[in-house]
Amino acid sequence: MEPVSILTAEEGQGLQDETMSAAEQCMELYKEIEIAYPETEYSHTRSFSEKQRKDVVKRLANRGCKCF
Repeated sequence: MEPVSILTAEEGQGLQDETMSAAEQCMELYKEIEIAYPETEYSHTRSFSEKQRKDVVKRLANRGCKCF
Protein backbone atom coordinates (compact mmCIF):
# COMPACT_ATOMS: atom_id res chain seq x y z
CA MET A 1 0.00 0.00 0.00
CA GLU A 2 1.40 3.38 -0.99
CA PRO A 3 1.65 6.09 1.70
CA VAL A 4 -0.90 8.89 1.54
CA SER A 5 -0.06 12.48 2.43
CA ILE A 6 -2.43 14.73 4.34
CA LEU A 7 -0.80 17.71 2.63
CA THR A 8 -1.66 19.04 -0.80
CA ALA A 9 1.17 19.12 -3.33
CA GLU A 10 1.42 22.88 -2.82
CA GLU A 11 1.59 22.54 0.98
CA GLY A 12 4.25 19.85 0.69
CA GLN A 13 6.33 21.99 -1.65
CA GLY A 14 5.92 25.01 0.64
CA LEU A 15 7.08 22.98 3.64
CA GLN A 16 10.06 21.68 1.69
CA ASP A 17 10.99 25.20 0.57
CA GLU A 18 10.72 26.57 4.13
CA THR A 19 12.84 23.74 5.49
CA MET A 20 15.55 24.22 2.87
CA SER A 21 15.61 27.95 3.55
CA ALA A 22 15.99 27.31 7.29
CA ALA A 23 18.81 24.82 6.64
CA GLU A 24 20.61 27.32 4.40
CA GLN A 25 20.56 29.79 7.31
CA CYS A 26 22.70 27.28 9.26
CA MET A 27 25.24 26.43 6.54
CA GLU A 28 27.91 28.80 7.82
CA LEU A 29 27.85 27.10 11.22
CA TYR A 30 28.90 23.83 9.56
CA LYS A 31 31.61 25.37 7.35
CA GLU A 32 34.61 24.05 9.34
CA ILE A 33 33.01 20.84 10.60
CA GLU A 34 34.50 17.46 9.79
CA ILE A 35 32.09 14.65 8.97
CA ALA A 36 33.03 11.29 10.47
CA TYR A 37 32.28 8.33 8.19
CA PRO A 38 30.59 10.40 5.44
CA GLU A 39 30.33 7.37 3.18
CA THR A 40 28.08 5.49 5.60
CA GLU A 41 24.61 5.92 7.03
CA TYR A 42 26.24 6.33 10.45
CA SER A 43 27.99 9.61 9.71
CA HIS A 44 28.09 12.37 12.32
CA THR A 45 29.86 15.65 12.93
CA ARG A 46 33.18 15.88 14.74
CA SER A 47 34.28 18.84 16.82
CA PHE A 48 30.83 20.44 16.87
CA SER A 49 30.69 22.49 20.06
CA GLU A 50 27.75 22.86 22.41
CA LYS A 51 27.55 26.53 21.41
CA GLN A 52 27.41 25.65 17.71
CA ARG A 53 24.67 23.09 18.38
CA LYS A 54 22.65 25.66 20.34
CA ASP A 55 23.14 28.25 17.58
CA VAL A 56 21.79 25.81 14.98
CA VAL A 57 18.78 24.93 17.14
CA LYS A 58 18.09 28.62 17.77
CA ARG A 59 18.27 29.53 14.07
CA LEU A 60 16.02 26.67 13.10
CA ALA A 61 13.56 27.51 15.88
CA ASN A 62 13.46 31.13 14.73
CA ARG A 63 12.34 29.81 11.33
CA GLY A 64 9.59 27.71 12.92
CA CYS A 65 11.37 24.35 12.86
CA LYS A 66 11.25 21.93 15.78
CA CYS A 67 14.49 20.25 16.82
CA PHE A 68 14.56 16.96 18.70
